[in-house]
Amino acid sequence: MRRSPTIVLCGLAAMVLGCGPKPAPPTQPTSGPVPAIPAPAPVTPPPEARDYWSYDGGHFAKGTRDEWFEHNAEAAASRQGRWEFREVARTAEFVELYDASRAVQLRLTESEMLARWDKDGKDAEWKSLKRGKWGKE
Repeated sequence: MRRSPTIVLCGLAAMVLGCGPKPAPPTQPTSGPVPAIPAPAPVTPPPEARDYWSYDGGHFAKGTRDEWFEHNAEAAASRQGRWEFREVARTAEFVELYDASRAVQLRLTESEMLARWDKDGKDAEWKSLKRGKWGKE
């Protein structure tokens, strides 16, 4: 079998000039299995953005300044459709509300509503009332 001069020249030029197919770059050795990417943490609104808290049968909505309004069937039947609260504290863990007409304090957390009544004293234990969450459903 006789080679054509073109093939020989191309092969020689590729060796001299460095053209032609390039070898694959060396691969980096791995030191074991690749770790899994962790699941993202639950998204909790930052403290200043929490303005709506919902639960089965009702919700709380922030008004202007420090006003909050609770909407549910009981309030609709007795109080112009809503209960009125004043925000008295806000932390990374909760928003605390107070209803002077019923002498009750509420804490809205990421997953539950806690309450304590004035009649039980200022150091009374917080009691869990309802499960709920931040954000509109």
